[in-house]
Amino acid sequence: MGIKHSEGAAGAGEPSEKTFGTELRRRRGLAGLSLTRLAALIHYSRGHISRVENGEKRPSEEFARVCDQALRAEGELLALAAGPGPGECPYPGLMSFRAEDARWFFGRDRPLSELLNLLGDSATAGHPLMVVGASGAGKSSLLRAGLAPAVPRGVLPARRPGTPAVLYLTPTSHPVAELRRHDAARPLDSYALVIVDQFEEVFTLCADATERSAFIDQVCHLAGRGLPVAIGMRADFYGHALVHARLLTALRARSMPLGPMTADELRSAITEPAAAAGLTLEPGLAEILLRDLGTGTDTAGDDPGCGVGALPLLAHALRATWQQRSDGVLTVAGYGRTGGIRGAVAATAERVYGQRTEDEGLGAFAHDGTTVLITTAGRRVQPWQTDVTGFADQICHLAGTPMTSQETALYPMHPYQPPCTGTR
Repeated sequence: MGIKHSEGAAGAGEPSEKTFGTELRRRRGLAGLSLTRLAALIHYSRGHISRVENGEKRPSEEFARVCDQALRAEGELLALAAGPGPGECPYPGLMSFRAEDARWFFGRDRPLSELLNLLGDSATAGHPLMVVGASGAGKSSLLRAGLAPAVPRGVLPARRPGTPAVLYLTPTSHPVAELRRHDAARPLDSYALVIVDQFEEVFTLCADATERSAFIDQVCHLAGRGLPVAIGMRADFYGHALVHARLLTALRARSMPLGPMTADELRSAITEPAAAAGLTLEPGLAEILLRDLGTGTDTAGDDPGCGVGALPLLAHALRATWQQRSDGVLTVAGYGRTGGIRGAVAATAERVYGQRTEDEGLGAFAHDGTTVLITTAGRRVQPWQTDVTGFADQICHLAGTPMTSQETALYPMHPYQPPCTGTR
């Protein structure tokens, strides 16, 4: 990966070159996080983090991803972990597309058009726009890589002179403080659009009901003053939102359900990013991907597209296939080596588990189509046989469900992702 780790111990002065380890240590310090606290957030051991910071261990993509998310590095840590390479990968893997990834974002023209029409509808102005969809449906990507980059192009009525700016935020565990932090950096009224993504965090991370209600009121108040506000929320928290009168009104007046992508949209999401990156897909690869996703036409003649939650699995499989490319061609053989839609995440998880030392031997990994939880005693617990959708649900479960000290989910991990509902 071409990563150079040559920095000394903390406090030894500025390193001569920015590396993943030095940047991780710098950002951890700015966030006021000890090794112990960061370890608790990302579910890697203190020793693992320390060795990466000191250049004794190379960061895996998965480790870089969770550090990037926990420290709000906006992709910088991921880029440092990837290092220089021949070309950029146009597929985000398990992460969502960001605004800077807009050139790779395809297949969502229809819902993006609906979003822009709703935001421009004066009859429903004064309410936040609620984008509601299942986990893994692509809400964040639509808001960040679809809607946000469209705003500077003048798709919304100008509110102030100059280039329109977009604010993207998530509530976190202290949503009112988070909103104030952004307002202090730049007045919220100066933005052309405010995106509040992962809105379910106000119900899962914010323990103070008074603060939760205050945040909801403030967001709705911003919209009531004429500031366009778009909210992304998981569909399984619809009932939570209905309890709050102003969200209930917004859901009635200005909401858009985001369903699965159709087969044609999926084909576009597979082939067009490759073309934009100057890559070629071997004939037949797109058809195999669509087949493995379970796309087809039902008896009523509808196009069901892929199952709910399958998009992250597709993007991860495509990213893994890109890593297997040959002379700029994504091949069927390369896709086969990844394990396919069902096996790519499993193979990555197995590789991550295999790279861990004995003192880091806690976690969840996938093997032979089952997701397995590993406890401190090294015991395999509760294997769940899964299809594509079920495996995506299980990723969410393992990433977000609080475990006891004896059973800690390691992979995939998102420090701010709330638990899925239901039992296994």
